[in-house]
Amino acid sequence: PKLVGDKVGLHPVWVILALMAGGALFGFTGVLLAVPVAAVIGVMIRFSISRYEGSRLYHGHDWTPGTTAAEVAPPTAEEAPPKAEEAPPKAEEGK
Repeated sequence: PKLVGDKVGLHPVWVILALMAGGALFGFTGVLLAVPVAAVIGVMIRFSISRYEGSRLYHGHDWTPGTTAAEVAPPTAEEAPPKAEEAPPKAEEGK
């Protein structure tokens, strides 16, 4: 598992689990195909994760590709524009 796992980019535990699952489901043919199929699944998962981490869903709806999180973050209290004056509270009636 260590030798084969290093070649295809899989952890040895995943290689062993793939071999066991392939053998249990498809017999000897499953054992032969288990490591290549596990490697393909691993590549697809890593690709999907990298696409997700670069998406608007991961960064928030205001993010555009090529910007950093600091550029998208809301302004701090010092950077925020001054708020309009609030109306004074109304006098209570009947006192």
